[in-house]
Amino acid sequence: MSSDEKPTFRRLGAYLVPLTYVAWTLAALRLLVTDQYLAFLAPRLTPLMVISVIGLTMFACVSLSYRGHVHHGVGQSEMIARALVLCVPLVFLVVLPQGGLGSHALSQAEAAAGAIVKDLAPQLSTEELRTHGGPAELTLLQIAAHREALAGREVQTIGMIARRHADGPGGGKKPKKEDVRLFRFIIVCCAADRRPIAVRLAARGGAAEGLANIDTDQWVRVRGEVLPDAPGPGAAALVRVSEIHSIEVPPLGQRFLQAR
Repeated sequence: MSSDEKPTFRRLGAYLVPLTYVAWTLAALRLLVTDQYLAFLAPRLTPLMVISVIGLTMFACVSLSYRGHVHHGVGQSEMIARALVLCVPLVFLVVLPQGGLGSHALSQAEAAAGAIVKDLAPQLSTEELRTHGGPAELTLLQIAAHREALAGREVQTIGMIARRHADGPGGGKKPKKEDVRLFRFIIVCCAADRRPIAVRLAARGGAAEGLANIDTDQWVRVRGEVLPDAPGPGAAALVRVSEIHSIEVPPLGQRFLQAR
């Protein structure tokens, strides 16, 4: 390397870490402004996201002010290594899928039910528990948690479609029965503790045909009656579908349910 190239290389090394902090600040600010962080954090943790943006901004400013204190040799190599290490998580942010978790993730865990779900779900109002009038607009979490109280109630909700196959009665060569579920994921604190919430779907006539035409992982709006049928206390609620329609994928910050 020539003598003219060395100063340029040293200056580049001096700016690597500050520029990395700047990139981190912009990435965090983008998540905050676009509400994309809500796909990974509960809304009550928004202040922590704001503090993170402020802290990253301070790190970037301090790092920029000390950019000239990087020496060649070991110090410069360490600075370059630090910048490369700090850039690794940014790569994951760029390539991170922007969709919600799908049926594959649902198949890896059982749908949360029983006392756990009831602890997370908001209470139902008197109007929502009435069996007459129009359908109650509820979340899957409310339906799963209060399926006994909602038995016979017409409800309306949104979610994604998952399909499973189970052996028909008697097993052997008899056809397999398809188990169709409407599911979403709930975030208690962050995406790492996500839990699947699902209800079983049953349909007849035109509704059955419409349900059969829905692709797996498609977002839908479902209208139907909550049935009292449930094999056990941990079983998913059963909804008899009367109407089902495909809908647009919700904004990223609205694809996950949030615990109360």
